[in-house]
Amino acid sequence: MDLGVASKIELQRAKLSVKQQSKRLEFEKEKYQQFIEMQSYQLT
Repeated sequence: MDLGVASKIELQRAKLSVKQQSKRLEFEKEKYQQFIEMQSYQLT
């Protein structure tokens, strides 16, 4: 039973990590989009 509890905690932690990583990925994509837009404004 002990192992089960530990595994659940690990699973929760892994899920949280994934959630945080995907949020960061979204943020990076936003920044990248803005950067590209800025670049295209500078070109024109």
